[in-house]
Amino acid sequence: MAIISSANIQAVLDAGGPSKVVKIQTTYSVSSTIDEHYCVGLISPYSGKARWCRVIPTDSAATQGASILTQMAA
Repeated sequence: MAIISSANIQAVLDAGGPSKVVKIQTTYSVSSTIDEHYCVGLISPYSGKARWCRVIPTDSAATQGASILTQMAA
């Protein structure tokens, strides 16, 4: 499977417009099976939150985006 770029994940998160929900600030590859994205929430319920979100890089952009939103809501 292909590794999904953070730009593709950002596009999923920005379905309503550019940087409207969560912004990926930086990405760190922990290993070949784990990536971490430092994300900042921009609107409720994510506003005021910032954290490292761990994803599986071979998952689809939609799956990684959903995982990021779940982690940001926690």
